[in-house]
Amino acid sequence: MELLLWEDTGELPTRELMATAPPLHTDSEVPTALREGPPRIRPNLFGVLTAKKASAFNPDIGEVIATGIPRPPAGDYRDGSVMTGHDILSGVEWKWFGVFMDQPRYEAMRELTRAHTRPRRKRWTDLVNEGGLS
Repeated sequence: MELLLWEDTGELPTRELMATAPPLHTDSEVPTALREGPPRIRPNLFGVLTAKKASAFNPDIGEVIATGIPRPPAGDYRDGSVMTGHDILSGVEWKWFGVFMDQPRYEAMRELTRAHTRPRRKRWTDLVNEGGLS
């Protein structure tokens, strides 16, 4: 799962925003004597654990607001190593998101993402499918 960068104005994000917003990035790394220079800034993906599918969403967590929005993945979750991966994969439970979003680390990741990324561009195939190109 990707947490997307968006400003909560009280309104639901648009389909375009969900298709183009960057995922949250992190600069978290395991300290190592072999790593020199500043920390890498990489997408932070989340593997969410749930006992059963029916318990994935509830009033405390949220609800599904959109499905079927084409979006290329930010990274390959199979390469989500803290030490060497192109991205970082964090294994969490659903209830963790509510706690995480109230922590300073969440806002730090949002600031980092704002400073080092920009919204994804729409693919030309998306524009053709929406009738934007002829």
